[in-house]
Amino acid sequence: MQAVEEGGGGEERNARFEENDLDLEISKLRGRWELASVLNFLDVFGPILGKDLNLSAEDIEIGLVKPDASLARLHIQLLKGIPPVSKTLEDSDKWVTALCKNLTTWWPWVAKGEIPLVPSKGVEISKYKELDPLDRLLLLKALCEVRAQQHDAVSYINDALKEGTQISTFRKDAVGRDGTGTSYWYDATSKGQSHRLYREIITSDSIPNDKDEECLSLPTIQWETLASNLEDFSKVAEKFAISKSAVEVAVSMKLQDDAIPALEKLRKKKERAIKQKQRQDMLLKKDFQNSHYSGNTRSCRTRRPISYTFVENHGSSEEDGVDGELGNLEAPSSHAVSYPKGVRCSKRLAGVPSHTILESRGLTAKQRLRQRPTRNSAMESINVSDSEDEAREGKRDLSEST
Repeated sequence: MQAVEEGGGGEERNARFEENDLDLEISKLRGRWELASVLNFLDVFGPILGKDLNLSAEDIEIGLVKPDASLARLHIQLLKGIPPVSKTLEDSDKWVTALCKNLTTWWPWVAKGEIPLVPSKGVEISKYKELDPLDRLLLLKALCEVRAQQHDAVSYINDALKEGTQISTFRKDAVGRDGTGTSYWYDATSKGQSHRLYREIITSDSIPNDKDEECLSLPTIQWETLASNLEDFSKVAEKFAISKSAVEVAVSMKLQDDAIPALEKLRKKKERAIKQKQRQDMLLKKDFQNSHYSGNTRSCRTRRPISYTFVENHGSSEEDGVDGELGNLEAPSSHAVSYPKGVRCSKRLAGVPSHTILESRGLTAKQRLRQRPTRNSAMESINVSDSEDEAREGKRDLSEST
């Protein structure tokens, strides 16, 4: 028993360790401006990338740390817009090979340094999963740059600018910048699902120059994600509100006016969705328990035995409200109608068949006989003279007189 408990504790420690590693890797990714560029690209060019690509910033971060189906779907959607499109793009992990082939050509124009992954006869698929999350981020950032230079993306921007769309829609402006080289950037997706606050610090490093005996200054960019949820935005806004820097005070006002109300509305929406889901689960559970205790999962219905006889299917004449015809169709004599003596009327119109209907007749004959009325109720009380009936009556009178 003790060994089991120790094993369970070990699993919990491993889970906490993996969670801490995940948070650490995500914090490293949030310290790179390339991640902010990727998120902004996906928001700006969302209309041409497709409606199916619905990934949050957290989904992309987790996928970069631990490659999953969401990350693969993102790369496949981007690669579909870069010709030539590989026919095996939808196959399992074949998108990695297509990614390497495209970026090998474009890398010098869209990125710096050496490309982290090159095609190597399928080995690149396993190597991609072993890469550092930062290298996977660089590959994704380069792929977004290549996608932005395609014809449909360029036309999308030009058409939007001609219609009067502001350039700030495609190129973000800092919400605040002070004289020390510190800038603040606020980015929110068009659907309001993701909000981020970044801080950019630019410093200069001096490198000595032997020829001119002067120092060259190279800028160093330090990027930081200050807030990504409601709690973070509230803390930053409260901290900047009492700051001595006018830029930070302005940033605090911007957050209180735009970011915090939007995040509060988003949280309430998520809470309502969670409560509705819990309520539905409780109702389903309650219905299942009630049906389990009652012993019946559905209502019982009385079933009548099936019979293929005409009388049993149609019932008696009293049940159906018919004057007795349907229940006696089998007897040919049931069609005959009795009249008082001395009344002459047509027996043919009264419903007496002139000959027996054979079952072996063709379909056309059956349809023709079906159209002929078996009984004309309107003619019951009308005396109709018939040449055949008159001839019979005349012969009968002559025989009696003789």
